[in-house]
Amino acid sequence: MTWSFRDAWVILQLHILDAIGKILIYAP
Repeated sequence: MTWSFRDAWVILQLHILDAIGKILIYAP
């Protein structure tokens, strides 16, 4: 299995969006 920069970037964005979503949900 080969990893391209685009694949890594897409996964990174998904993790960032998930983290932002959790911050917005748990923020007062």
